[in-house]
Amino acid sequence: MKLYIFLILLFGMNTVAIGQENDLYALSWGTDGYIAAGATSLIVADFFLNRSIPILSESDIAALDRNNVIGFDRSAIDNYSGNAANISDLCKNVAPFIPFTLLLSGRARSDAGVIGLMYLEVIGLSYSITTGFKAVVRRKRPYVYNTEVPLGDKQKRNASKSFFSGHTSFVAGISFFSASVFSDYYPDSQYKPFVWSGAICISALTAYTRYAAGRHFPSDVVIGYGVGALIGYYIPRLHKLQKKTELSIAPSASGIYLSLNF
Repeated sequence: MKLYIFLILLFGMNTVAIGQENDLYALSWGTDGYIAAGATSLIVADFFLNRSIPILSESDIAALDRNNVIGFDRSAIDNYSGNAANISDLCKNVAPFIPFTLLLSGRARSDAGVIGLMYLEVIGLSYSITTGFKAVVRRKRPYVYNTEVPLGDKQKRNASKSFFSGHTSFVAGISFFSASVFSDYYPDSQYKPFVWSGAICISALTAYTRYAAGRHFPSDVVIGYGVGALIGYYIPRLHKLQKKTELSIAPSASGIYLSLNF
């Protein structure tokens, strides 16, 4: 949480006023106001909903039957790896710094305010939507079904927050956002395949290690990956300026002159 506060303060000092635009992206009260209001409302609601999640009793845990888990997800039940959990945490902790690599470009650096605000929107939406689903669905994590896992680990509020994967959504959102912005600034760059491959791979690594750690079912990480990737990709699309096509008609010596301006 301290890291998020640091990022908000850092970008907040560089954020341009709503309504300003560069040659690629535009900010507006309509788009950005609704996103900010929506994310903030969800975060406030999630705060109270999460506090109401009950801690599982021994009888609740004993009554759980792994056969009630759909076949596609059942393989995660026997997973419980501390090393995998540490790797997924590392991915989550490194991901917030990925967009800062965009500042290596002078062009992107001059637009840091616009990029920074979009980045905060990605984080806000990813966090609020994910925690909202966790608080409402309250799906038990795979390790809760695992008889080898200590009872104390199962009797925590976090044990009922499996759907969907916050780590995966968070990392996918940031990495796909970074790749999308890079592609907008450098559409013909020879590095685009590597940038997108990196975004795909770090998100996939996060998803796999959350599964291997026994923290999430396959469906949790698949949904988390998809939600994060969509948020990260489409936030720049929502702000991207569309080139206007204008048709000009004027008389000429040979007749009528038509001109298309893009």
